[in-house]
Amino acid sequence: MQIVPEIVDVDPVELAVVRKTVAMDEIEAFYDSAFPLLVSSIEQSGRTIAGPAYGLTFSMPSETPDGMVMDMGAAFPVDAPFPDTDQVFGMRTRGGQIARHLHQGSYDLLPELYAAVFSWIDEQGLTPGEFAWEVYVTQPTPDADPDSLLTEIVVPLSVADM
Repeated sequence: MQIVPEIVDVDPVELAVVRKTVAMDEIEAFYDSAFPLLVSSIEQSGRTIAGPAYGLTFSMPSETPDGMVMDMGAAFPVDAPFPDTDQVFGMRTRGGQIARHLHQGSYDLLPELYAAVFSWIDEQGLTPGEFAWEVYVTQPTPDADPDSLLTEIVVPLSVADM
C-alpha cells in the first residue's frame, strides 16, 4: 500500500485513558466497554470531552502463548488534566511534529495503513515516537457504512528528528 502521510506540528492534548493489553480478537469488546467508562468518568470528574475518540497503540502486536496481544488504550481528549481513578488515568500527548494519514473506509485496513505509515517514516530517515494513535473523526456506530468512516492515523516523530 502506497501512501504519503503529511508532517505537521501539533499542540499537546490532555487525554483521559483506559489502557489494557488486549487479545487481537477482543479489541472491539475492549472499546465497547472502555468508551462508556470514559464518558462516565469524565462527567464525574467535571471535565468535558474536547474532541473525537482516540485509539492508542502503546506497542505493536506481539505473540504470546495465548495468541497475539497488543498494549492499547481508548481515550477522549479533555479540556483539562484528568485526575487518575482506579480505571482511568490522565495523560498528555507530546506536542511537536507528527506524521498523519487520513483514511476513509473500513477499520479492517488499519493494520496495513499503520505499516505503511511506519514504512514511510523510515524511508524519510525519521524515527517514530513512543506510541501512535488513531482519531475516530467520524463516530463509529453499529449501523455506520464502513466506507464512510474517517480515521486519522497519527505517529509522533522523535524529538531528535525535530
